[in-house]
Amino acid sequence: MRLALLALLIGAPLNAQLIDWGVKGGFPFTDAVSASGAFKAASANWTVGPTVDINLPLGFGVEFDALYRTVGYSGPLSDNSAGSWSFPLLAKYKFPGPSMVRLYVSGGYVFRSIGDMTRLVNNGSQGLAFGVGLRYAVKRVRISPELRYTHYYTDAFRATGASGNSLSTSSNQFSFLVGVTF
Repeated sequence: MRLALLALLIGAPLNAQLIDWGVKGGFPFTDAVSASGAFKAASANWTVGPTVDINLPLGFGVEFDALYRTVGYSGPLSDNSAGSWSFPLLAKYKFPGPSMVRLYVSGGYVFRSIGDMTRLVNNGSQGLAFGVGLRYAVKRVRISPELRYTHYYTDAFRATGASGNSLSTSSNQFSFLVGVTF
């Protein structure tokens, strides 16, 4: 009898869903590559990947994404592109409000890895990300559009030359993302 009462007391707070999982995707407002002169940026205008959202008490939470995007550039002699993965680990706070729609803010650490391509000298970079969005909850589905700013500290390319030719990764990234979780 005591065991049943203990299970009931422990299970009551766990009635709300602790972990949401799904997919997040969207499009960047800024290109991943900054190019000038003979170089031209040629990155994909979309990003997509899995997302996990851990809901904690008092509106707090933790989000982890694995977002894929193709980045690249065209040069005087060839076109170059590679896959790029970003792995943000974000703390979240959902402001109090109606249960169907809640404003949230997020911020945290991001690691980015770019696949191998010409002129790439550093395929990994770290940074910080900050976001603001709305979370719409309809039964078991949650839709979360957000605006996200990411700042990377490391440049992946080292290419400068005569006539104003330069190639670098953009340190500041702005994106519109939409998460769909269950």
